[in-house]
Amino acid sequence: ADELYRRRWDRAPRAWNGNLSLVRNLWRNARSIAALQNWAFAVLKSQRCEIPKLTNAGLKLALLSPHKPIQRFACTQVSEAPSTFHRLDSAAAIAFFEFSTNRQFSAVHEALESQADKQVVKQAVFDFVSDHGLQPILRGECDVVPPPRVRKLLAFTLRHARETLSEPDVLNLALHIGETDGFKKPEIWRDTFRAFPDRKSTRLNSS
Repeated sequence: ADELYRRRWDRAPRAWNGNLSLVRNLWRNARSIAALQNWAFAVLKSQRCEIPKLTNAGLKLALLSPHKPIQRFACTQVSEAPSTFHRLDSAAAIAFFEFSTNRQFSAVHEALESQADKQVVKQAVFDFVSDHGLQPILRGECDVVPPPRVRKLLAFTLRHARETLSEPDVLNLALHIGETDGFKKPEIWRDTFRAFPDRKSTRLNSS
């Protein structure tokens, strides 16, 4: 499959090699045709050209690309401008959570707090953690220990997307976070604790 994406399938390679500015534009602006984006990427790579940054629409398409080098390029571009993460749609944002490196994820994670009011960010985080261990945690299963990336997004969910959960679910999630990572940086948790009845806040603080 990788060979399929790496090879050039155009019938007039010399003509395209002589018109690389057009190829760059096709690469940058591809919106919905993955095959076109793959082809333009292969042409530019074959000519050892610097790969230009994608438009937002092209970036969304690239994050969902089946070709790993394109996906890696897109993850790098997102991590270099984390303040624009909220411009992705939910599917592209989830793909970034799934495929980015730890360093790329860390760069974006630091910027998520300032974008917590964006519905696309909250929805992407919630959908991602839902597929990576949230449900057993909401059932109160104690032996679930998600990887660090998921734990960070679980904390984000509790602080910023808990309106999608029932009160028992919120409490189970909070207890899980308290028992695994603890409530580090207490200042970012104050509003969360205020949302709980006093008896439940006491239980969380003692976990």
